[in-house]
Amino acid sequence: MTAQPISASIDAATADPNAQLWETWSALARIFTFKRMVGHLTRSKSGWGIYSVDVVSTLKAMPMAVEGQQILAGHSDSELLRLKALADLNARRNDSIWKMAALIYVSGPLSLFLAGLQLSPAYVKEVLKLGSIGFVLFFFTMLASLAVYYSNNWRARQIESLIELTLIERGNLSFVTSNPS
Repeated sequence: MTAQPISASIDAATADPNAQLWETWSALARIFTFKRMVGHLTRSKSGWGIYSVDVVSTLKAMPMAVEGQQILAGHSDSELLRLKALADLNARRNDSIWKMAALIYVSGPLSLFLAGLQLSPAYVKEVLKLGSIGFVLFFFTMLASLAVYYSNNWRARQIESLIELTLIERGNLSFVTSNPS
């Protein structure tokens, strides 16, 4: 048997059955940027709504969600369920990265500091006296990095929630696995 070249007449959808899924996913991910999240949380009325009990309405009113719902509007329920599964996978992976970063960033420096106090307390005290600016910079760099990890986690959950909201509004609750009490 010889290999036959793929003919140019095969369209992109046939060549990659997941092309539309990934195109839609990329469009959603481009909407939920860090810059827009910060602006939303600090300057918009719906951003301040996260401090109320009704955060679903704030999701619906959020400019990023309005754009996202426009992207999702032309998709069938089965396509949305696939996107929901992808969003859930993405959110779980982001959550794992967040937990790993938080664990390493907190336990690593603390463990090194405590070990240093055990091995050479005088040296550690001297370093603390001389290098306070370095420690402050280190602390704020770690804090900023954790904030970025956490915001990625939050944005991943926003995408997942937007897809769920769209399915709920359509009356498709097939993604719900248990009845909340």
